[in-house]
Amino acid sequence: MDVLSLGRTLPPWEFLPIAFAAIRQVPGDHAVRLLAAAAFLKLGLRTPGLELLAGLPPEAAEVAEARSLERVARSLPDDVVPGAELVRNQRANLEALGARAHGLGGSEGSGQPSAALCVCRASDGNVVWRSGPGKPWQLVGDFLRAAREIGRKAEGAEVGAPLYLEGLMPPWVAHDMLSRRGPQPDGYCPRTVLLHRDAGECLLALSLKDMSAGLREPGVHLYAGEGATRALSEDLAARIDLDVSGAVLVLAPPATRCQPGLPEVVRAAEASQAGTTKELRARVDAAYGPRGRAWWRERYGRALRGGEPLRVLIPTSRYTTFVRHAVEDLARALEGRGCGVRVLMEPDTSSKARAPAFLRAFAEFDPDLVVFPNYPRAMFPELLPANVPHICWVQDAMPHLFDRRMGEAQGPLDFVAGYAFEELFASHGYPRERALSLPLAADDTKFHPGPVADPERYACEIAYVSHQSETPEAQHARLARMFAEKLGVRTSLETLRPIVEREALKPLSDLHHEVMRDVVRDTLAGELGREPEDRLTDTVLKAYCQPHADRLLRHQALAWAAETCRRRGWRLRVYGRGWERHPMLGEFAAGELAHGEALRASYQQAGVHLHVAGQSLVHQRIFECVLSGGVPLCRFHAPERWGLLVWLLRRAQEEGAVMLREARTRGMPRGGWVLEREGTAAMREAGRIFGSLGLAAEVLPAPEGEPDKVVLDYSVVNNPGLGRVPIEEWSAHWALGGQAGLFFHDRESLERRVEAVLNEPGRRREFNQVAMGNVRSHYTYSFVAERMIGLVSGSLG
Repeated sequence: MDVLSLGRTLPPWEFLPIAFAAIRQVPGDHAVRLLAAAAFLKLGLRTPGLELLAGLPPEAAEVAEARSLERVARSLPDDVVPGAELVRNQRANLEALGARAHGLGGSEGSGQPSAALCVCRASDGNVVWRSGPGKPWQLVGDFLRAAREIGRKAEGAEVGAPLYLEGLMPPWVAHDMLSRRGPQPDGYCPRTVLLHRDAGECLLALSLKDMSAGLREPGVHLYAGEGATRALSEDLAARIDLDVSGAVLVLAPPATRCQPGLPEVVRAAEASQAGTTKELRARVDAAYGPRGRAWWRERYGRALRGGEPLRVLIPTSRYTTFVRHAVEDLARALEGRGCGVRVLMEPDTSSKARAPAFLRAFAEFDPDLVVFPNYPRAMFPELLPANVPHICWVQDAMPHLFDRRMGEAQGPLDFVAGYAFEELFASHGYPRERALSLPLAADDTKFHPGPVADPERYACEIAYVSHQSETPEAQHARLARMFAEKLGVRTSLETLRPIVEREALKPLSDLHHEVMRDVVRDTLAGELGREPEDRLTDTVLKAYCQPHADRLLRHQALAWAAETCRRRGWRLRVYGRGWERHPMLGEFAAGELAHGEALRASYQQAGVHLHVAGQSLVHQRIFECVLSGGVPLCRFHAPERWGLLVWLLRRAQEEGAVMLREARTRGMPRGGWVLEREGTAAMREAGRIFGSLGLAAEVLPAPEGEPDKVVLDYSVVNNPGLGRVPIEEWSAHWALGGQAGLFFHDRESLERRVEAVLNEPGRRREFNQVAMGNVRSHYTYSFVAERMIGLVSGSLG
């Protein structure tokens, strides 16, 4: 097919490069010139179209087709991109990059587009440009469509790893990639590296599109000029402990690519990281290999007798909320008792630590103890030497903990501290003799009742702090997708959802943990057609049922608070990430609070701070609130109810209480034990506690016709777990000084409690001071640090 036929059949962007090649070969081919002009005009490119028509000799310019095309061209709007817009785009992009633009001279104005430059924008968004009159037009092609195709291919690629992109002209691909790689929900923004060999052309690319929103992310770096990949190589060498492996995309034409090549530079960095890992691993193995139990016994003994202080390594992640702050607070407490402490954490929000970071900490810091929040040693055997005391500091019921392989891998130098979930020992093989149940704690140096700056900014009747702004409906949908994709569980969550919701939204649930586990196991068995493994059962229980119940409780309590505040004219401030997007609570969103003075001020200046949790109410938030001089108001719920009953029942049995007989009553499908309501001091105390909460009838039901007796559910009587754990580690009622006025269980009791605090300032001070005594003696990081060291040293003998 000849050029003229192609001009009549091909889309304009496909034909134009062919037309220009033909014109260069045969400048006098006016028919091709007319077709090229028509193609430009179809794209709305008035300037290059008129330029082609102006190049026709007089006799060709007078033909009807040429005159018609000129009329069309004159009717089109101006296609020239104003120079001011180019300057504005370039300045915005360079300002967004700041010091992360390497090789561009450091001066924002140094690369401003020249007056001779002409950039024209097509109606579909593509641009063509030339450096001056008579110069050839560049970027003649549908590069926007090509960018979209590249983007579609990249949709399934790993977005949580670095990306290296060479070639910014035109900038459409870079813009598309940057828009896809913003911060993830946990705050991590994967590193994106842009390269362009020609610094001048790079500056021109930055003038064509405002990409400042994406370039502003701290993980985006631009390298330009002849030394682009050499500069990148030096930076990757400095990041040898962090993530360097990632996707490499080279769009620059072969003749204009960086030297040395980008793929070679990234592969060399990966090889260097592997070599560094091997070398550090050898050093760590040589140092820690000979250190057995006797060696550590002597080392701890020397330190505790006043010798060289213990060195503690605490690995954590920047991409956590509570855990990161807990680590910082624990580190201060350990330093306060004389330990040397190193916190291992990513240096910025665009990095993730890799093997050399961990191994270098052991090789250079030589720690005597590792405290790793939520992770046993067996999770990372390639990073953590076997012969160093290791505490898995359990902060949450994370699914990977409930794995028999993790429990059976525990050696004589492995310890568990924190939430000592009974399933870890009963079902998954963790050794009880090296476990320590510890409450969450607060930092009494960070949180104190001293004056705060700008108190009015935080003043309100009710406040709440949490990042759990995702609605229960959205949470269910997300978890359902995750379980289907990763575990093949597709129908069980839909079956469990109404059960969890029905129980969670009762004023006081009757569904005990052990019963719920049975429900989960039976539901999974129905879907799988076989008995599920304990690990899968516990994963669904811990990673779906409990988090979903927790979310329902939180959002229901906030709905109560919102309704009450609207009706009473009270102020509600909901702090945390994402609340402004909540469909019902967005009007109360107050932004995020830094874990420090701002949070302390909020605790202190709010009338009450709500605390809601699906599991134990013993949480650092209520302790921080008390230490700051505030009043926490907790939603009384099933775990607190059953925990208090177990504690009181144990005391009643020690006092001689006798189980009289079995009986059934409402809410107890499996029945329970009958005993005297006033038979012992402990049972009389139970009546006072639950009576003051307004819950005596629900929590201490009587058999029909026997008001002097009480029926306790089997799940309470036979609960083996809580009986082993001191009450201060799971009861918020005990922790806050046994003050019923600090608990609510429905909308009416919430309103009454808040009103009492607001109307009686003396009551507020009393609430705080009574709770303060317990908090200072049992719930500070100094207390936690002392017991952690004691756990290890006591086990070593």
